Amino acid sequence: MVATELYLPTGDWPNERFLSAPHIRCACEASLKRLRTDYIDLYQMHHIDRNTPWEEIWEAFSVLRQQGKVLYFGSSNFAGWHLAQAQETARSRHLLGLVSEQSIYNLMNRWVELEVLPAARHELFPPLAPNGAKAAPEAYAS
Repeated sequence: MVATELYLPTGDWPNERFLSAPHIRCACEASLKRLRTDYIDLYQMHHIDRNTPWEEIWEAFSVLRQQGKVLYFGSSNFAGWHLAQAQETARSRHLLGLVSEQSIYNLMNRWVELEVLPAARHELFPPLAPNGAKAAPEAYAS
């Protein structure tokens, strides 16, 4: 499985950073080249971008999926309400939406239990723990 993240700027211009559609396309091409592969199994947004509308993000993701460059999309370090926003916009466009959320989760940092795990459970996808392992079943169970 090939998974990678996007978010960090690739230049100084507004469309060369975060989750703008041009940056999503450019970052994907750079990842494909760097990873020496034709497609990415899981492409994750590393942080939320409060300046780019979800419609623009999902349109860019849809194009990548149609081109066969990305199979699934996920998030990382999102709050529960950001997960809900992302999924609602995807549903309104008849898209699959997010399939995973990767959060920091350990004995010292359990804040995801407050809102991220319930949101992920509600949105019907599994959160991921560090190193790609699924979150502990007891934390995700109803």
